[in-house]
Amino acid sequence: MKITLVTCIVAIIIAACFAIGCMALSRRSTEATLPLTAKIPGKVAVVYYSQSKVRNTATVAQWIAKHTGGTLIELEMAEPYPEPYSATLKAVGKDFDAGTLPALKNMPNLDGYDVVF
Repeated sequence: MKITLVTCIVAIIIAACFAIGCMALSRRSTEATLPLTAKIPGKVAVVYYSQSKVRNTATVAQWIAKHTGGTLIELEMAEPYPEPYSATLKAVGKDFDAGTLPALKNMPNLDGYDVVF
């Protein structure tokens, strides 16, 4: 199974929107209208990348892994983007304009997984 970094990022964004929606619904009343644990058949991987120190993406990925029984896999860049947010945006913009993705320090083997977030 061949998965690109972009596919993983898109999947994480979609899963994050779902997770945030579930959390928002569960806070509205004492009875959650959606189950907080998904029954997903097969082996699940939750692959994510989190740049900031705030680690919002990591938090959502951890939540998805916890509630799906998935294995949490963090992607690491070979050369991280610079820390100041403005410099990160500039570097991302250059990569985007060039049509390239940053090199990864670790590319996970996802062959054994049935579902990848």
